[in-house]
Parts: sequence; C-alpha cells; structure tokens
Amino acid sequence: MMKCEEARSVISSWVEGDLDDRRYREFKAHIGTCQECAFKFQSLTLLMEKDLGKKQAHGPENAEEFADTVMAALPDSKHPGSVIRFRKAFISPALAAAAAAIFVLGLGFGIFFTKLNTNRTTIRFTIAVPDAQSVHLAGNFNRWNNKTYELRRVGSGDIWEIELRLAKGTFYVYNYIINGETWVADPEVPLTVDDGFGGSSSLLRL
Repeated sequence: MMKCEEARSVISSWVEGDLDDRRYREFKAHIGTCQECAFKFQSLTLLMEKDLGKKQAHGPENAEEFADTVMAALPDSKHPGSVIRFRKAFISPALAAAAAAIFVLGLGFGIFFTKLNTNRTTIRFTIAVPDAQSVHLAGNFNRWNNKTYELRRVGSGDIWEIELRLAKGTFYVYNYIINGETWVADPEVPLTVDDGFGGSSSLLRL
C-alpha cells in the first residue's frame, strides 16, 4: 500500500518523465483512500493520464508559449560580475503542461497560502537549512535581487521562513540564497526549470 511520501515521489517521477503504469495505478489507489493527498494531487491526474496515453486532455495554455514566458522570467545572471555564457533553459513538455494547468502549485510542499479570496495572497516560504547564517529569497517577483527578502530563523531550529504578498493568476520562478553565495532551488517543490547557469530554479503557479 502506497504511503503519502511515496505519492509525492510519484509526482517527481512524472515530472521527470519516469512514471510507469504500475506506479500510476498505485498512486490512483492511494489518493482514492487518502483525503489529504487527493486534495493536493487530484488536479494532476488528467495530465498524468495524458502522458501515459490513457486519455486525451487539453491544457488551458499553449505549452511552448508558456515555456518562452518562463525563460523570459529567469535572471540574466545569478552571479554579478561573472562572465555569462548563454544556455537555453529547458522546460519539459510535462513541466510546461503541469505548470499551465495547476491552479496552485506547491501546496503542501513547504509553501503555505492564506487569504485566497482576494487578488493577492500571502505565501509563506519555508526551508530547512541547519547551518546557515543567512537565507534570502530571490525571484522574478523582486527582479532577482538577492538582498531584499531575508528569511528569519524560526526559534532556534533549522527552519527559515518569510511571508510575501503575491498576485494570483500568474507564475513565479525563484531560488533561495544561502549565506549570500549559494543559490538553491526549493527542495520541497518538485517542478524546476534549468536556469541556464548550471543550476535550477523552482517554479510556482498561483
């Protein structure tokens, strides 16, 4: 019997193009009995079935157009002063379709939403970084400034967090910056895009 942790790994496998029929059947059986996972993942099943050839589905947006838009949102450089060699960001068809179709991407993956009845919503980003001295958040919502949004440590533990008010009905590409130097994708969000600099950025759709 599949556990909730395994259900999350199935989503990652699907995004990476590694999902097979057997795992998908186990996943479907699990969300049929787990209310929490059904709430998080039910909206993905039509896209997953399309990729597995089970049925036809139509996404609400053109995947190529969406991919171009995401690429435009990526930073010109994550390392000011360094020489930048252009490398086209890669967005798989599954990633583009998923990001275009999911109403809220990242729910239950370390990102928490409140006040959903307005055009803007408060989002709490959290990340566990045990030995960090500082953690910042940068993305297309602040023009990739790696200084403006500083996370605070929760108590004396390993968790760092920040709350932002962001507009709904769009997408965001972002990274955490550890100790002012190391750019990392959100480890709790399964969808990422190659940033063109040898790393990846997390993709969030509101």
